[in-house]
Amino acid sequence: MMSKEAMQAEAFRAGEGDAWFRRNQVAMTRRLHDPAQGALEQVVRDRRPRSVLDLGCANGYRLGALESRFGPFVRIAGADISPEAIAEGRKLHPGYELAVAPIDQLPLAGGFDCVSVCFVMHWIDRLLLSRAVAEIDRMVAPGGTLLIADFLPDRPTRRRYHHREDVALFTYKQDYALAFEGLGLYARLNRAYFAHGAPEVRKGDEIPDGDRCAVTVLEKLVEPYREDPA
Repeated sequence: MMSKEAMQAEAFRAGEGDAWFRRNQVAMTRRLHDPAQGALEQVVRDRRPRSVLDLGCANGYRLGALESRFGPFVRIAGADISPEAIAEGRKLHPGYELAVAPIDQLPLAGGFDCVSVCFVMHWIDRLLLSRAVAEIDRMVAPGGTLLIADFLPDRPTRRRYHHREDVALFTYKQDYALAFEGLGLYARLNRAYFAHGAPEVRKGDEIPDGDRCAVTVLEKLVEPYREDPA
């Protein structure tokens, strides 16, 4: 029997990724004004990466905005579970390296200066979460920047995905930056809080638990370990 987690992964591969893209396609331009995009642009402005990767890139709308404001880049890449989103992205941005792939199986060479993962981690089934963390880490070059934007409740929670009633799908909300900080390979540079659907940055304790989101910027350390003289 297929587990609930496996059913979730298969459901998104089999069409739910395309369904999500169709529902949200029009609203994507509005997301270019959200705190996650603002933080990503600040990273690019301050650190001047030569290569950028957006995981859960949809049709490449975030990448396109970055290139128009800060390009050219040596390498621009993205991955998404939706074939429809990637097909549109390839038409809009033929020079980008775009792949149809789940975040735990990325057919890309790693070593990007800047990697963004905006509201993707909460979709990943729990059986594949550690593999996804490893794949994301593989994508980030030493000294590079990892940006994670997602829900941030007081404690890990899950919620039933209301767009599908035929199968038990869930969103899983927790502090995903901790998975990378806990490796001892990343240092936190910044974190900003905002409410889901609201553009202004606020204090975390001012936002209701179920609506709180955070965008966290991490640096992958070049030399994470100190020498032990003993």
